[in-house]
Amino acid sequence: PCNYLSYVAKDYVRYPWSNEYKHTKEELKEKRNKHWQHTCNICGYNGKVISDITLENVKSEMLDIDISTGETNLDNVIMTSDFNIKSSTGDLKLIKFEAKNIDINISTGDIEINQAIAKEKINIVSSTGDIILEKVMCNSLAIDINTGETNLDNVIVLSDFNMVGSTGDLEFNEFDASSIDIDIDTGDVSGTILSSKIFIVKTSSGNITVPETTTGGICKIQTSTGDIKIKIK
Repeated sequence: PCNYLSYVAKDYVRYPWSNEYKHTKEELKEKRNKHWQHTCNICGYNGKVISDITLENVKSEMLDIDISTGETNLDNVIMTSDFNIKSSTGDLKLIKFEAKNIDINISTGDIEINQAIAKEKINIVSSTGDIILEKVMCNSLAIDINTGETNLDNVIVLSDFNMVGSTGDLEFNEFDASSIDIDIDTGDVSGTILSSKIFIVKTSSGNITVPETTTGGICKIQTSTGDIKIKIK
């Protein structure tokens, strides 16, 4: 199995030990998906990928991606260790994805994670773009977003959920975590939580509607401008 694969042109790829551009991405796709079993690094000129990335039905120990411009789509990919991606511009989509830790840092682009499991932590840092998590389970979840909407649908966090945002709404449906800490400058926070919480909420300009429960973990929500509306399902 190859240790890593370098994308060095839009239509052609090469193995790192070869200077020849022998294989198109289409020709190498089947071989790549069958043989990636160990650590994988995807890089290119100056350590940056310069084209889109699509991986399907891949098993590996870990995967590191550093992409300058391009979309990343990973479908049915299983990591026994960590997944890390750093991207300047481009959307990220993870479907049927599993890893020990998932670390995402994207400057500009939407992030979508669907049917995923992180045995430990999911960490997401985004400058501009929407974040959608659906049918996701992890031990802890941290989101740091500057501008964009965040939607958490059927997301279960076994430990703590922490979110910091500048501008954008947060909406969750059938969401739960043992403790919740949300701090947003401008935006509404709304949705349903699956278990009782002790709510500590504050908004400088907006309406607050939360259950008057006195048991469960701490749910701290603060926004400068925006409404806070939470229900227990």
